[in-house]
Amino acid sequence: MQKVLPIVSWLIALLLAVAVGLNWFLLPDSAAAEFGITLDGIKAYSQVRADIGGVFIGASGVLAFGLVKREPKFLFATAAIIFCAAMGRLLSLMMDGVHQDSYGPMVVELIMTTVIVLTARSFADNANS
Repeated sequence: MQKVLPIVSWLIALLLAVAVGLNWFLLPDSAAAEFGITLDGIKAYSQVRADIGGVFIGASGVLAFGLVKREPKFLFATAAIIFCAAMGRLLSLMMDGVHQDSYGPMVVELIMTTVIVLTARSFADNANS
């Protein structure tokens, strides 16, 4: 497990940067369409590139830095960002109702949070040994 968790965390970092972040940076129309969002005008493109693409790429960078340095605090920071996304989905479920695609992304975010936290804890345990 000591070797598996960091590998899975690296895969999460790649997923966040490439599949999500760069998709919003470079192909905002197709990324938005996957979520039922219509982009109207330059302000909308700027907003999703910054607030969605930028945050995912930034979180990926923080996670990658923490993995390279084996510093749990950077992993915990990334886990907190992803957990907040899951809580935003939960809030939407409570306030807006359920959609057929409501649960899948939230479950994925909670799994990613768990993997990253477990990786951070393994780094901390190794540092204290």
